[in-house]
Amino acid sequence: MRAAAKEPRVSRVVCDDILVDFFAVCMAQQSATRRLALRVLLMARASLVVNAMVGAVMRHTLVAEWGVKQGMHVTGTSSPYEFLRETMRYETSSVSGDLTQDVLLMAGAQDHYVPVHQFAQQINLLTNARSVTGRLFTRSEQAHNHVQVGNLRLSLDIILRWLESLDSHPGNKVLAVREMAR
Repeated sequence: MRAAAKEPRVSRVVCDDILVDFFAVCMAQQSATRRLALRVLLMARASLVVNAMVGAVMRHTLVAEWGVKQGMHVTGTSSPYEFLRETMRYETSSVSGDLTQDVLLMAGAQDHYVPVHQFAQQINLLTNARSVTGRLFTRSEQAHNHVQVGNLRLSLDIILRWLESLDSHPGNKVLAVREMAR
């Protein structure tokens, strides 16, 4: 999304489980009180307190430990504080209005990682896209998980059908979201 917003040579964009707000995704498992406290502490640059708080969660939750360590590895950060500060930069709200391409958004209805409300939020943010097509995958299709694990073939078929539909309908301003929901 970010690259396409700044690159006019890109004519089509496929986003699979887009993250409108990565920090919010990382905080989804935390209580509202802890989320607010962490946000305030991050803004106050209280690295020692943030590292202690996140460290305590990591010691008690294997998934949190893996997630933070993996996130630090991927982002090249060296502490939970640095990782969480970095996640605040991974958002699409600031660039979504700049996209002028055809856009296909895909999401799993029961994604364990990306909340489904971010799918609808991203659709609404694409105010200048040439066309926006959204596809929410369901349990009955066995594609309701993150990046459609369970039915990757369906995901790839949707992408190919979308590309073919654009080729056969040049200049079509908006493809209905329902059209791709079959």
